[in-house]
Amino acid sequence: MKNSWIAVVVGVALVVAASRFVESVEESVFARVPFGSTAELAPLWDAGIRIRHVSEGWALVEASSRQTRYLPSGSVVIAPVRRDMAYAWVAAVRENVADVDVLMRWRNRALVGVRKKNAEYLHEVAPPHGAVPLGDWSREALILQPKPSMPLKIPAQRRATNDMMADFSFDNWQRIVNALAENDGVGSRFTFRTADAQVFDGSPQPDDAIDRATGWIAGELESYGYDVKFDQFRHVRFANLSSKQAEYGMQNVVATKRGVGDHAHRTILMTAHYDSVASRTEGWDDNWRTMNAPGADDNASGVATVLEAARLFGERDFDFTVTFVLFSGEEIGLFGSKHYADQARQAGEELVAVVNTDMMAYEADGNLDLHAVVNRNSEWILDEIERSGLAESSPLNILSVRDADFVFSDHAPFWAKGYSAIFFSEESEFDTPEFNPHYHSVEDLPETLNPDYAAASARFIVETTAMLARIVADDQPLGEPPIRIAAVSVYPNPFVAGESATNIQYQLNRDADTRVEIFDLSGRRVYDRSYALGSERGRRGLNEVVVWDGRNVIGERVAQGQYFVSVTATDADGIASNRVARVMTVPDASYLDRFRRGISASPQR
Repeated sequence: MKNSWIAVVVGVALVVAASRFVESVEESVFARVPFGSTAELAPLWDAGIRIRHVSEGWALVEASSRQTRYLPSGSVVIAPVRRDMAYAWVAAVRENVADVDVLMRWRNRALVGVRKKNAEYLHEVAPPHGAVPLGDWSREALILQPKPSMPLKIPAQRRATNDMMADFSFDNWQRIVNALAENDGVGSRFTFRTADAQVFDGSPQPDDAIDRATGWIAGELESYGYDVKFDQFRHVRFANLSSKQAEYGMQNVVATKRGVGDHAHRTILMTAHYDSVASRTEGWDDNWRTMNAPGADDNASGVATVLEAARLFGERDFDFTVTFVLFSGEEIGLFGSKHYADQARQAGEELVAVVNTDMMAYEADGNLDLHAVVNRNSEWILDEIERSGLAESSPLNILSVRDADFVFSDHAPFWAKGYSAIFFSEESEFDTPEFNPHYHSVEDLPETLNPDYAAASARFIVETTAMLARIVADDQPLGEPPIRIAAVSVYPNPFVAGESATNIQYQLNRDADTRVEIFDLSGRRVYDRSYALGSERGRRGLNEVVVWDGRNVIGERVAQGQYFVSVTATDADGIASNRVARVMTVPDASYLDRFRRGISASPQR
């Protein structure tokens, strides 16, 4: 049985890979696609169409000429995709830049194409602000995830948080910012200044500036008692379409505080990037190997906040696991966070929430505003902050911002993989007069920061992370664990609807009212069964099995294709847990046989 399923997996992978290869060599176009629900985009993804960005009510897709027939009514083709171009989102785009095509504008942002040989210099396209390479959205990101079950014992956990924050040290925070800005006398943490580099165009070998920062951060975490790991990846710069200019080894720094509660298998990620850049300073492109890039606000401030949280968390217990990640490669295109998010999704990690901090210490107008940016899938984090009462006790004005288009920091790759993430920063727009004028320059120094604002921002972000991770109160144990569905499995999968059946299996850790629903790709429910608390299929500890014969609620055989199985369990306290799995129906037994041998095409539409 095991070998047969391996054959199925390999066969499907080969079919998908072959399909994607064919599409990659066909002429492709960018198109703007309207939608009512992001679930409407899932069939496009299933057809091999790349989802490049999801905004509010529209998405940017990349489709080959033969895939355009799948695009819904109202779609607009924007431009052909050129293989000699790299594509990026930019803010405050500069007009009439050589070798740059502006393909689409919306709000104060734009989609641009840049010759690949110039892709490393996107800062010239959009001075003085951000530019990030165009990404890819996973299928998981297209389905709105249910709000996670996270019981909050507000009085006890607020007391525990207050006790922890009594040990908060702004002196330590400032020490970290100063050390990173100085960086052992080098004064730069630019990603390309690594000894782990291969240079192919005759340029000088870079020094080890970023490596010193990596080692220093790891040493700090180790001094707090953490076992530090390095998440390594490679980045290649191309001189043209066929020849490498250089290849760089990069690494994220990772430390984990294991949870002690029933949610210990689920992770809260606290992140910031530690690389820096001074690309707005004249001469940077030619002199980055020696020029200072202190990056005090961007983003030693975020790193100091994460490290101070790690120090404080080290002596406390939390229900959830908390992982601290300091990313490299953010300033050249979010490469560290993209690598980490890709790996997490491929491994099926349960990242409940990502708390990302980037530039949170500069304040010039006296208004202590901290911006908290989420997308639709992440709004529940704002609800949790409001429910906890943290904002009311802070001197800050917490500005809640829902902006799916703000993709200019390390939270964005997690959005694209379907994870919830919140972005904390002093600003959430680049064209505001309050934006730090020292950003991306040699003048981004510790003395330009506002200590009162920095201290309040750091405290609030640390408190928010502790609240999400459910700090355990010393005087109150966690008690009975909340309801949790251990897993949902579906077998056989695929199966022939109406002629055979599939088994939906799940396990509960507590007695609960249980509901099993099946939805098609448009979100329409085709199957619905409920089982009362304590009934045969609502009991704790048993591997419950629900049999579905592939018929809908009125007894009709469902159409062939993919479906989502949703199992929701609600315990006696009204707390709910939800798990989702996929199942595929096929037209007949002969097709199923071909599918298992990995030689079939997708079902006909």
